Amino acid sequence: ILRALGTSKKTILKLFIGTLILLSLSASVIGVIIGYIFQMGLVNLLTGLIVQTELPAPSLTPMFVGTLIGMITTLGFALPPVLALSHTSPMRVLRSDLPAPSISTLKRYGYAYAALCLLFLWRAGEIKLGLIAIASLTFSLGLFWILGHILLTLLGHISLGAWGYIGQKNILHRRMTSLLQLTVIGFSLMILLLLTLVRQDLIVAWDNSLPTNTPNQFIINIPTNEVAAVNDWIIKNRNPQ
Repeated sequence: ILRALGTSKKTILKLFIGTLILLSLSASVIGVIIGYIFQMGLVNLLTGLIVQTELPAPSLTPMFVGTLIGMITTLGFALPPVLALSHTSPMRVLRSDLPAPSISTLKRYGYAYAALCLLFLWRAGEIKLGLIAIASLTFSLGLFWILGHILLTLLGHISLGAWGYIGQKNILHRRMTSLLQLTVIGFSLMILLLLTLVRQDLIVAWDNSLPTNTPNQFIINIPTNEVAAVNDWIIKNRNPQ
């Protein structure tokens, strides 16, 4: 409608990008507030049961980080369709049979990939670790993409008979969509297997690397301003044996 009324592509693009930014910001802030409420409820529930002392109030850093992650993720995955809206033909208002504006596959998934790479570099804490994570992600997705392409090619040379003809043609007709689904499913299954197998191996290897008399009790999440006091308390109350 805006295109039919003579609105320029630049104006439409600014309008929808601004709307998307406001929407992502609002959704992220709401999510942070809900998370903060649940965190306070969990602290109140555990105080006196597991936690015997009052925990310090959370800082504003997690709220800022959560909001920023939500905005980057939303913009990375939702920006490509918004960019395509500026190329809508004014005639589409009058003729619904005209094709909708399309965007190339590279742009459609390139923004999402760039957003993930940005988050990896930011949250990894160091450039080297972030680049390793990005390289691993790229290699895994590329490998599953190639395997999916091989499977679809083999499917095109297999006769499934009358019972599988319609499904086979539907998969091959939407080749790009099917290839993307195979890649995502394969990558997701790989992550689940890694979390199941590698986690156990890491725990066993860590347990075997510990000395025999290693303490089996630990203190975590000590506020920075209380580390010295905790150290003094441990030294004073340490069992000589």
